[in-house]
Amino acid sequence: MEVWDEDDFHLQNPAGEIPEVAYWSGESGLSLPAPAPFRDDNISDHVETRLQLGISEYSRIRLLKELDATKKDPLSHCSCGPVGNDIFEWQGVIMGPECTPYEGGLFFLSIHIPEDYPNSPPEIKFKTKVIHPNIDEDGTIHLDILWDRWTPVLTIEWVLLSICSLLADPNADISFNPIAILYRNNREEYNKKTKEWTRKYAMC
Repeated sequence: MEVWDEDDFHLQNPAGEIPEVAYWSGESGLSLPAPAPFRDDNISDHVETRLQLGISEYSRIRLLKELDATKKDPLSHCSCGPVGNDIFEWQGVIMGPECTPYEGGLFFLSIHIPEDYPNSPPEIKFKTKVIHPNIDEDGTIHLDILWDRWTPVLTIEWVLLSICSLLADPNADISFNPIAILYRNNREEYNKKTKEWTRKYAMC
């Protein structure tokens, strides 16, 4: 059985801190209810027990707890859950934020969860075609909590809310793709094109 070494074990963020970029309300004024950071109440006092669990086994326990939390207190703006019986393959759904070009759209995302989760972030991509300065043509999302700013206290549900917020408030300053340039230089045309794609690909 594969186990963690003490030096590699960092499932708990001692300060319980959430990166500032994980959730925000920008120029659109969008304000979403943020879920609490993940607390491993049942296992957190038993470090030795956790260290003896295989990586994938601990990940399963963690994912089942997250799934249970989403069922008990579902969010209104997004949802997620496993595809079939594979606990490491999920699908997410985000409702287009109101007062944005995405309003009325339903956006589906693929969520691949690595076996060392939550030490590593989930791999999330848009399956629904979308125009956005921080989303590539293949659905890759340029959100730093999915890369170098990930912390194990974040949950998949929290990430989906952050993506929902990103839809409303793009960070176009760090992107130089054509959509980001259009967003910065011609907001009216950007909104028009984004609404067209939302109607075409994200509405039934």
